[in-house]
Amino acid sequence: MKVSYKWIQSFFDTDALPSVEEVEQKLMFHAYEIEGVEEVHGDFVIDIDVLPNRAADSLSHRGIAREISTLFEIPMRRDPLRDEIEILLEADSMEVTLSGKDSCSYYVAAHIKGVEVKESPDWLKKALETIGQKSINNVVDATNYVLFELGRPTHIFDARKFEGDVPGVGTRLAKKGEKIILLGGDEVELTDSMTLIIDTNSDKPLAIGGIKGGVSAEVDENTTDVIIEVANFHPTQTRLTSQALKLRTDASTRFENNMADELADYGAVAVVGLILKVAGGTLSGYRSSGKINKGNTEITVTSKRVSKLLGAEISESEIENILTRLQFKYFLDKGEFKVTAPFERRDIKLPEDVIEEIGRVYGYENIESQQLEAPEKIPGIHKKFAYAELIRTTLTTLGFTEVYTYSLRDSGEVKLMNALASDKDYLRGDLSSGIVDTLDKNERQMPLLGLYDSEKIFEIGNVFLEKTEETHVCIGV
Repeated sequence: MKVSYKWIQSFFDTDALPSVEEVEQKLMFHAYEIEGVEEVHGDFVIDIDVLPNRAADSLSHRGIAREISTLFEIPMRRDPLRDEIEILLEADSMEVTLSGKDSCSYYVAAHIKGVEVKESPDWLKKALETIGQKSINNVVDATNYVLFELGRPTHIFDARKFEGDVPGVGTRLAKKGEKIILLGGDEVELTDSMTLIIDTNSDKPLAIGGIKGGVSAEVDENTTDVIIEVANFHPTQTRLTSQALKLRTDASTRFENNMADELADYGAVAVVGLILKVAGGTLSGYRSSGKINKGNTEITVTSKRVSKLLGAEISESEIENILTRLQFKYFLDKGEFKVTAPFERRDIKLPEDVIEEIGRVYGYENIESQQLEAPEKIPGIHKKFAYAELIRTTLTTLGFTEVYTYSLRDSGEVKLMNALASDKDYLRGDLSSGIVDTLDKNERQMPLLGLYDSEKIFEIGNVFLEKTEETHVCIGV
């Protein structure tokens, strides 16, 4: 995920944010993997590899800013997820219904009349273009800005392209073989396990839930009234749909990583506010259906357990300081911390999760290395691994090179249901095919490298038969 240094800076007081080099180093050693930093349009763009355990809260500029605030101990000037919000004004100008049989558990919609669709203001275009996003128009850009600001996908429909006097938006499962033309013009065929957003008056599909919108209610230059969709979709079903359609989007990436349900209302309020700012119009109100599933229950950890598991004596006052920096609510009673993580931290479920957070903020470099005690019982030898290592050592001593070839082949006994490519639709039933391919390729390339000796390679790997999986050895000369 690419984040803008200047965008991050907007969450803090002027000059409060450390240099981009300091931010890169701190994030890399305490939180995420950093793929690189580049200068774009007078800004620095940090390419951050957010691993799955932090994807629920960190796939956004706000999430990264929150992490920087924790690690550097600098307060945030603004934090949208700590503002008090309420969805109060109920609109009579639209309806929202959920089928209850699909993957959507909560849906909130907002109706805005009188917008003017035009080119986005310079600040909005520049913010999106800096992180590699194309500006479309002020209304669509507003939804994309909130996506990268808060990590909350939203979608927007042209309200006048709905049928009936009162626009009705809802969800249902797709019908097997049903088709939808998506934004961009691609048509996809659906299965009956996929969730659709529909016009309830006509039953016409408007979007694939959690993944991508369709063209039937697309916003264009003639749009004046819009319906904003902010819904919660089940992470597993979203991922399965995305994989089946071979369609991965910024929205599906966030839904499949189980972001907090509570983000829906924050996303709705943020998009409404930004559209009113850049496109004008009047808010008619909100409608919602379903319920928000609250997360993050109280977890008990002890200071003694924290120190033992981390291998360092960490005082209660240090633990309190770290929990406060993390915005974890807690109270201390006789060495026991009763801890509740913020709603967006869906990864905090066990005492060990809390201890891990304490450890990484404390700094693993501050924990002294210690030699492990000798085990009371020496484990037995795992024969398969022992023989594999013996074979590997013997062959490499004889001048062989170990190779690893693809497990996916164009033939075999076990066929994949959802193949990645037409020549990779089977699990390999032997190692020899891969070894032969490697020998052929190497033979063609060896003269280019000035090598004329014979090839000597081997592979130790698993093969997949109809009813079993076996470890084989194959030698190629």
